[in-house]
Amino acid sequence: MASSADADAGAGAGAAQRPRQVGTCFNTASVPWQRVINARGFISPRSRPDGAREQAEALGGEGVRVVRGAVGELAVDVAEFGWFPDVLPSERACARRRR
Repeated sequence: MASSADADAGAGAGAAQRPRQVGTCFNTASVPWQRVINARGFISPRSRPDGAREQAEALGGEGVRVVRGAVGELAVDVAEFGWFPDVLPSERACARRRR
């Protein structure tokens, strides 16, 4: 399953207007790189020409359906494959600390 897009993760973490900061957090967390997609479900271009294709292949290997849009962009249906937990990991950690 693909992780929430940066903006969705930011909203869930109380930082909806800070998707870049959320992206930085993903870099330090144990989120596999291929599971991070943009807020609209598109695979963002990478610094290497084949990066988006490689990400699509990695997601496909996990069972995530990646489609090609009208202008060639690669996309994931976040309604189907997004990660929207009832309780965020940060909330779970806070609840444990309160005990």
